[in-house]
Amino acid sequence: MKSTLFYKVTLGFLFLLLTYTPYLSAQNLPVMIYGGSNDERCFAIVEAANNDGYLLAGWTKSYGPGTPAFSNVLAVKVDSFGVPQGGYISQGIFDDEGHSLTQTLDGGYAMTGWTKSYGFFPSDSSDIFVVKTDSIGTLQWGYVYGSPWC
Repeated sequence: MKSTLFYKVTLGFLFLLLTYTPYLSAQNLPVMIYGGSNDERCFAIVEAANNDGYLLAGWTKSYGPGTPAFSNVLAVKVDSFGVPQGGYISQGIFDDEGHSLTQTLDGGYAMTGWTKSYGFFPSDSSDIFVVKTDSIGTLQWGYVYGSPWC
């Protein structure tokens, strides 16, 4: 009887420990939330040069023209602690999304995605874009590729 009670108490304790340990440890993790009062999505993240933080790419419906009905490309540079250091928001009037990015050899960044604001119209067709920025996010050039070729 004593050993059965001991095993039940021990199993109950282990169950509680295993159930609540991930929850308790997650409470100590730093979390940064970026965005505004509407939807935001992040599709890509790349480490900046010299461990100088990260660059995130996606879209926002909180900032820029056409929001909240349409999305704008959003790129945010954060330091190694996640504190925003700067950003870029496209100025298109229809849906635009950033989906992939990479760091270039000169320390800048290249981002690709799709756009309905630039390129060939009507706006119900989307086109591919690629943009190049310097290390602090200043736009250097951009191209749109699309209909009727895509």
